[in-house]
Amino acid sequence: MLSDAQCYATEQERLEAEQKTLLDTLSARLKRPGPPASDYAAAAAALAKAQAAWSAYKDADCEIIDHVFGDGNAAGLAGGTCLIDHYRTRNAVLRAWLDEYLSDH
Repeated sequence: MLSDAQCYATEQERLEAEQKTLLDTLSARLKRPGPPASDYAAAAAALAKAQAAWSAYKDADCEIIDHVFGDGNAAGLAGGTCLIDHYRTRNAVLRAWLDEYLSDH
């Protein structure tokens, strides 16, 4: 039976892989021409900037838990939940951008 920490690590790995796929798909789509008056190159640069900002925010936000709980087991479980929540939320945003704004239909 997997421990809670192992379950969190497995889910985080899955969500990180999903995020990489979503970002790769978004980046590829932004390399193609967009509709008139669009600037997909600027959108790609903004996506990279937003992703870096999201990553810094995620890390700092979840680091709070480490400082509050210390090095105990509660910090590991709460930190795992924090990371999972951030990845799920970000992946949903990336998926929505693909589905709503950059779909090919």
